Amino acid sequence: MKKEHKKWIKHIVFFILGLTLFGILIYYTNRKGLSQLKNINYYYLIAAFIVSLGITASIAFRWGTIVNSMNKGKLATWLQYYHYFIQSRALGFILPKDITDLGIRVLWLKKNHKSRLTNAGVSVIIDRLFDLIFMLTFFSAVLSFWFGWINEKLGIIFMIVFILVLGIILFTNFKLFIKIFEKLLNFAFKIFRYIPFIKKKIPDKIEIPHFERKTVIKIYFASLIKVFFTIVRFILFALCFNITIDPLLIVMGTPVAQFSYLFAFTPGGLGIFEAGWLGIFKLAQINTQQALLFVIGQRLLTIIIISSLAIISQIIFSIKKLKK
Repeated sequence: MKKEHKKWIKHIVFFILGLTLFGILIYYTNRKGLSQLKNINYYYLIAAFIVSLGITASIAFRWGTIVNSMNKGKLATWLQYYHYFIQSRALGFILPKDITDLGIRVLWLKKNHKSRLTNAGVSVIIDRLFDLIFMLTFFSAVLSFWFGWINEKLGIIFMIVFILVLGIILFTNFKLFIKIFEKLLNFAFKIFRYIPFIKKKIPDKIEIPHFERKTVIKIYFASLIKVFFTIVRFILFALCFNITIDPLLIVMGTPVAQFSYLFAFTPGGLGIFEAGWLGIFKLAQINTQQALLFVIGQRLLTIIIISSLAIISQIIFSIKKLKK
């Protein structure tokens, strides 16, 4: 059997596994809980849609900034960067991340903008790494909370302090900032190599390209905005269905949940991401039905919102193409 065929069989198996895990979650949600999904607060849904636009725009801006820096000039318009990203994000619900990110995004850059294949691939990897860096930055505060050493409010204060400290280092000692990021990443990679599903994808060592200070500042703030909006969106998802989960708990759970998503092996993290959130809520002794309602509801709303943004982007992109 060809290697390519084996990859697709593996993908199909993981997709079925993800659907199965998600189906199990639905099965254990009572009918009353599922009926609550129909009672959506549309004001919060509109707010979640706007926040999702902010998340996807900040990621597209960050990725575009990385690409432009690596190619020594603006390679594509910001609308094109957004379009390429949101289409790959929508396809990521059914296709593996390696295909949607390292395949589709890279292919579009190479085909439409004649980007070097190496630069296009590295730009996507660096884009992903900045998400990982921010999750690692928050981890000491988040884990301290989950171990019961501090409360939610103190944990959030620590997260804000870490952001400010990194920001001060970035503005005052740029080289030290890059060194800290590289050390955080390489320390994480040493740990990740013990995880069976991802150890083959982990490089022995990573070095962040020598970006200019202004480039890293743009990437830093884009990442910060993305993290902030991501937390807000989860809170809005809970409010959409009137789920009684403390927003502060969602703030402390988001870095852990996002961390699990980065290394989920099913398409779009289906089933794995939900199981991560469920585990977080079980630790916090949240009512099981409320927890199940949240994980199912956030998945459904995420698919609806991202698919809508992808369709809107395609329409705008097609109209602009026709005008040329």
